[in-house]
Amino acid sequence: MEAVHFDNGTVIPLGGSIGNVDERALKKAQIMRTIELHFENQKNLAGKGVKVLSLFFIDEVAKYRGRNGEDGDYYVWFEECYEELRSKYPELTMGNAKDAHKGYFSEDKKSGILKDTKGDTKDDESTYDLIMQGKEKLLSFDSPVRFIFSHSALKEGWDNPNVFQICTLLEPKTEFTRRQKIGRGLRLCVNQDGERIEDNNVNQLYVVSDENFAEFAAGLQKNYEHSCNQ
Repeated sequence: MEAVHFDNGTVIPLGGSIGNVDERALKKAQIMRTIELHFENQKNLAGKGVKVLSLFFIDEVAKYRGRNGEDGDYYVWFEECYEELRSKYPELTMGNAKDAHKGYFSEDKKSGILKDTKGDTKDDESTYDLIMQGKEKLLSFDSPVRFIFSHSALKEGWDNPNVFQICTLLEPKTEFTRRQKIGRGLRLCVNQDGERIEDNNVNQLYVVSDENFAEFAAGLQKNYEHSCNQ
């Protein structure tokens, strides 16, 4: 059963709540759960030569990086959760939290300030180019980056196959953007030799989100299953 798990042992089931829900606590719990799933998957797939990636979609760039480069809430929470969980997986040599995550955002050419965009402006092009140029490098264990933060839905051209976890720290406004976000993880993963692994037990996508998005993801899964059985 899907649920949000807190460090103190509290578990809130899908659709449930305890008193007045603290949105900040829920967001941090989503980040914690995504990292936990990431570590579990990496532990299981390291022997197959598969590097696991996780993708976070966020509502505001400032919640990751501020106007003057200061650390936002998501940035801080990620590193806190990462370091807390890493000690539970001593078999994984994944480096420190600072090197494990990276944000891909559009930048104002004049001020150099990172900004929120919809993914369809000229300023977005340089951001997507950066991701595309580093696509193969991200799949290598030589690169410490494993967690990617993005503001807008990535273009269809970015199809990195090893995204196993998608965490949505925002509420997508349309069915199209929901499909875009989930689509970033619907790929057959590859190993360090670039060989695709066609194993249903390996190619599983985890979506960590709020109730509305989770319901959509479950419905989409049923649609895919129905289409494949026809």
